[in-house]
Amino acid sequence: MSASAVSAQAASSRGAQIAWFGCVALAIALPWFFYDWSSGRHSGFMVSMFSQTGMMVIFALSYNMLMGQAGMLSFCHAVFFGIGGYVTIHTLDAIGGGLPLPIELVPLAGAGSGLLLAMFFGYMATKQRATAFAMITLGIGELLATAALMFHHFFGGEGGVTSNRMVERSLFGLDYGQ
Repeated sequence: MSASAVSAQAASSRGAQIAWFGCVALAIALPWFFYDWSSGRHSGFMVSMFSQTGMMVIFALSYNMLMGQAGMLSFCHAVFFGIGGYVTIHTLDAIGGGLPLPIELVPLAGAGSGLLLAMFFGYMATKQRATAFAMITLGIGELLATAALMFHHFFGGEGGVTSNRMVERSLFGLDYGQ
């Protein structure tokens, strides 16, 4: 590789790093543009919207890795994301009911459950390729869609699962009420 090609590649890499740092700085600063200084709190709508946007970005990036780079068409990608959400809300309810677990560990419970389900079903699905992989993942998606209709206690039926996020069991003594 010539010296000019190496320097061009280094400049391109440096530009990409600057762009990433700029995006991270913007993501950190953006919620503060919607801070209500008179009441001393963030706009609840904007914080919720930024949180949901961040989750969807992570979901889209993982799908891009699966379909775009690995070339695998998966019809049950959202199953693992959804199960993680259900386990998260049930863990939050269990903490409110007396489970001695700090609220900061609740997202880890959801992520771990999605990971375990993905490891179990993914092991079976990734043994196949092309159309067989797509059909197995479609079957897994349909299996969970049917389970959602059958197990109302876990999935909450058409109304979903309700919870109370006002749990006062924090690892650092923080209040997440607002």
